[in-house]
Amino acid sequence: MNLHCLGCGELLVPNYKGGMLAISCSCGAESPILVDENGKFQSCSLSLARALTEGSSIAHYEIYLGYRFTHTDIEKSQWTLRLRDLGMTSQQDCDEEQCLREYERKVTHAVYNN
Repeated sequence: MNLHCLGCGELLVPNYKGGMLAISCSCGAESPILVDENGKFQSCSLSLARALTEGSSIAHYEIYLGYRFTHTDIEKSQWTLRLRDLGMTSQQDCDEEQCLREYERKVTHAVYNN
């Protein structure tokens, strides 16, 4: 099975046969949500699993969905809503100026490295 980044659709793990992964994506997702060829959820990071099950907080959802906005689908939209329901926000909407500066830098990087 091939695993793709939910945030941008990029193929990250060809011919995945199981086991632990520690990957990031060129779209800026530091811990991407992984989906199969059909967009079905397959895997996520331990930090996201904890946030989903234990309610631990993570400030911004770009860590999982990256900074490219050209790739959209129903699964990505549902995950965005799910992460917002957990209290996560976009760095773009953060009150801290440092977050906004990092957001602008990473969006520019993701767009030009697409």
